[in-house]
Amino acid sequence: MNKLKSVGKYRINVPKRNGEPRRNANIDVATSEVYFLGKGTKRQPLSLHVVHAKEHNPSAGTKGIKSMLLTDMNAEGFE
Repeated sequence: MNKLKSVGKYRINVPKRNGEPRRNANIDVATSEVYFLGKGTKRQPLSLHVVHAKEHNPSAGTKGIKSMLLTDMNAEGFE
């Protein structure tokens, strides 16, 4: 996932949690189409889109934000 091309960035406010202080996080969003082999005797390929969001340079001592979504909807752009 780290080699995906970024399609956009946004900034969020992260509330205080799990002993970590409140902070602002800069999130990079990347997308790509991925293929999986299906089940059964025909094993038809399944096309999905992955949306990967990852915090860029998280604050020292914090666990950076990372999230991944697989969808059958087209997700090629930031919108």
